Amino acid sequence: MKNLTILLILFFTTISPSYSQKNITGFMGIEFRDSPERCIKKIKERFPDISYEIKNDEILFYDIDFAGITWALLSLEYFDNKLCRAQFIIIREYDLENTYQILLSKLERSYGVTFSSEGTYRYIRNNNAILSISYSKDDESSKESSVCIAYSDDRLRELKSERENSDL
Repeated sequence: MKNLTILLILFFTTISPSYSQKNITGFMGIEFRDSPERCIKKIKERFPDISYEIKNDEILFYDIDFAGITWALLSLEYFDNKLCRAQFIIIREYDLENTYQILLSKLERSYGVTFSSEGTYRYIRNNNAILSISYSKDDESSKESSVCIAYSDDRLRELKSERENSDL
């Protein structure tokens, strides 16, 4: 009986990560729907010397460390003073495909799911949130490539889009 119990515990411990999925509620301790002031405060606590600028409903942070990489840009997008999307972007003069594959693997391990795929754009839908990662390279002769990781709250983004389109 004791051996059976141990086998069952090992079995469920082994398969549980593949069936579990973290809820996507934000990133780096920042939650969707946080105010711009709260987001700036949280990022400044972690990176006191980081530079940023505010443009309309967006905050841009420059040269920020995330997932073991220094990203050129973190863009935080707001709707009604609530965070609705965060986007980490890196562009380099060399191919970032290996970096993309490593990040994809880390995200899959963290969230315990396999991404849905549309070419070099992969995403997870979770409740009302989407976590996506993308890789792009203009063409084979181009040396420049980019990787983007985005966290977004679908409900807020839809409301923002509806409001923007109602003005037309």
